[in-house]
Amino acid sequence: MRRQRVQHAVATPPPVHFPHSTRLRAGAAVTRSASAAIAAVMILIPAAAGASSITSFEANIVAAHSESEGWTGEVPGSQRNSIGFEHVARFSGERGDFLTVNLQARLTYDTSTCLEDAVALELHNAYAEWRIGLGRGLRLGHFAPEFGAEPSLDTHGTLLQSLAIRSLGFKKDWGVGYRAALGPLDLGVSAQIGSGMGIQRRDGSYLVSARVGTPTRGNGRVGASMLVGRVLSADAPRLYPSPRYSPSAAHKVRVCVDGQYVAGPLTLIGEAVAGRDENLDVLGGLLRADVTGLPIEKLVIKCQVSAWTDDLGDEDRLDSGASLVAEYAITSGWTLRGLISTPLGGRSAAETASLAIQAYFIGG
Repeated sequence: MRRQRVQHAVATPPPVHFPHSTRLRAGAAVTRSASAAIAAVMILIPAAAGASSITSFEANIVAAHSESEGWTGEVPGSQRNSIGFEHVARFSGERGDFLTVNLQARLTYDTSTCLEDAVALELHNAYAEWRIGLGRGLRLGHFAPEFGAEPSLDTHGTLLQSLAIRSLGFKKDWGVGYRAALGPLDLGVSAQIGSGMGIQRRDGSYLVSARVGTPTRGNGRVGASMLVGRVLSADAPRLYPSPRYSPSAAHKVRVCVDGQYVAGPLTLIGEAVAGRDENLDVLGGLLRADVTGLPIEKLVIKCQVSAWTDDLGDEDRLDSGASLVAEYAITSGWTLRGLISTPLGGRSAAETASLAIQAYFIGG
């Protein structure tokens, strides 16, 4: 498979290294100060206020092999070796929970670079959410835009990813969001700064998204969403060291339909995205099937097929591929996963299949 880097607001093309400047060094200092403030507010204040909280820890051990890269400690566009934690605190009153705070971070190790640059801090969740009654909620911080299948799939620790890892999709960004239950439908909107994991805004960057869909309860779920913005591309998905950003923001528009249906041991997930990057049309689709209830009780089989292009007018820029994952729960905390991915056509047709294994731990 073609090697890609992932930015948490927008999946980017292969990394472009931008020159350092005084402005970038100042941005790094701001990022360090902001991350320290976030940690203090989201952990120390809830603890002092007597909120109920839980902290879980994760370890992510991965190895991947392809003919072009050999063995690496990274699954391109998915996971790399890391350790991390998630801290969730809830404030309650007479009418139940009214505030939730979530902080999720990782220290990652990149085996493909020198030791000085190998370790990075990734901040995934960093938000506070207020429940304001009647099924409504207000969210502030770093969280997923209201777009596509990514928020409900939560691919934080998994090998299979949504279209958010392609130039079609988006992961997380800094801003404010609002959710409401409107009878048979759920509504979500968000306004964010368009920089992804790093805390920077330049060249008028922004990201606005909205999604309407059926509630997550029941066997089926469908939704439609759209997104518009001027987003910054970065060389890596990290908070520190501060990522190097593109000199200017790029205008992007996306529309998406997504759905999920559960029928006994089978779960079907689909996502289709279309849009425009500056003057180029983009398009992509994904279909995934998860199978449980196998003779080996703790085994889950997942199969995913996807196709995408970042220039619909150029047939040579089409990519497609298929992935198969076997997932086995060794204990309540440890999960072992194996993946094989193969190109189906387009630019990656000449590439060979790649393999990956992952040992993932999550627990208190």
